Amino acid sequence: MKRLLSLKVGVALLVGLLCAGTALALDGLSRPRYDAVAFVQDDQKAAQAETACSTCGDMTCADCCRCPGLIGGAELLLMDPHTSAGNNWGGPGGPFTEWGYEPAWRFWLGYQGANGAGVRVRYFEFDHNQTYFDPEKLENANVRDISLDYDAWYVDIEYFDNVQIGHWNAILHGGARHAELTRFDSIRWLEDPILYENRVLAKGWGLTAGVELRRPTVWMINLYADLRGSILFGDSVGQAFQNGQQVDGSFLENGTGAILEISTGVEKAWDLASGAQIFGRLGAEAQYWDGFIREFGNAEQGEAFGLFGWTFAVGLLR
Repeated sequence: MKRLLSLKVGVALLVGLLCAGTALALDGLSRPRYDAVAFVQDDQKAAQAETACSTCGDMTCADCCRCPGLIGGAELLLMDPHTSAGNNWGGPGGPFTEWGYEPAWRFWLGYQGANGAGVRVRYFEFDHNQTYFDPEKLENANVRDISLDYDAWYVDIEYFDNVQIGHWNAILHGGARHAELTRFDSIRWLEDPILYENRVLAKGWGLTAGVELRRPTVWMINLYADLRGSILFGDSVGQAFQNGQQVDGSFLENGTGAILEISTGVEKAWDLASGAQIFGRLGAEAQYWDGFIREFGNAEQGEAFGLFGWTFAVGLLR
């Protein structure tokens, strides 16, 4: 039995060697013959490719390799804040019913390898204040002004990789996120020097993941869509303060929150000699921060904060 098994293994190896030798011979015979000038030209092209991108691998296959290096970008967002409890005080027609679009910022910087994978850091912040006063309203007779402030920011540390899905280029990413949202509700009185202030703070660490899609069209113009989500956990979720003092019972241990972001638009790209691309982007974005806000005067967590608006970005990709 052992002898029969050894014989079968030997025959299989011999057949494999014959097939491999035949394939190599046919490949050699099928290759076109070059003269000396052609060989020199091929060597020069190879040298140029090696100089332009020395670690990209086989430069004859542009779709199979990338030039490694830094990536990054900067983005201006014009965002309008909303909450599930409403921004206004005192019902319809109250303060801050119409907030308007305010600028926010996002930056990212990372490194991408020749195989399309890499790491990056992303930072986003929306921080704005609105002051309201209507002397025509009777309830404002003793009020100097009312203000409302939102400060929402997060930082991501991500691993990402490029994959091709049909005609779409996809960037899959995942990593860790830290996010914070602070809301200030303030009233200043004409006669009373004491400033009433309600401050609600939510923050936490968690995981984030998502996908960025690009679809080339014409003239180096891409359609893009970006979807990412994160689930956050933090003992400091839901702290509330009045006049600088924490409200009893307002500290919610082991609180949770979630952030969902969706953006889409168009992108124009230009090739660089280094193998990278610069791009300009115009689109729309919506952010949903769940569990980060409380209704005014309510100590329970669970309200949602949201941002919607327009994005303008420039950056470097590979």
